[in-house]
Amino acid sequence: MYGPIPPQALAILMIWLYAPALIITVLVQLWWFKRMNVLRRSQFGRVALALAWTVVLTPIVSIPVCAVTPDALLPKSVMPQGRLTMPPVFLPAIVSCFVVGSLLVWLVVRGGRDDG
Repeated sequence: MYGPIPPQALAILMIWLYAPALIITVLVQLWWFKRMNVLRRSQFGRVALALAWTVVLTPIVSIPVCAVTPDALLPKSVMPQGRLTMPPVFLPAIVSCFVVGSLLVWLVVRGGRDDG
């Protein structure tokens, strides 16, 4: 029987599961901010906070998604087998990135319009 997961291994596993979805989400957020001219209105602080909150909140929001889809929690295909493989398509990461990223983009764009 295996013992508890060491913190370093848990951190590597979290990066392995969430990095692909987070990279795509951050790139889409930056594209959307540029398209809505948020970057031209010198709201860099608001944009930086939105990007940081996306990275922080995605794993937290994915916990309820994992509870709803228990088979997606850690399928056997997730663990790398010592060779360089592509990261998995992790459903809770994709769903939580979509929800958190969309909400934060909406808040930044809407907040920028209220300022004038």
